[in-house]
Amino acid sequence: WLFRDGLLPEDTFIVGYARSNLTVDDIRKQSEPYFKATPEENL
Repeated sequence: WLFRDGLLPEDTFIVGYARSNLTVDDIRKQSEPYFKATPEENL
């Protein structure tokens, strides 16, 4: 919501750490069901 509503500065970075060997694509696939905004929304 913060990004969609323009509330994050352009130079914001999201950093994560995990013990699992996951790729960025793996993380996206696993987290998509929890997204509140859909790809069809005009971001």
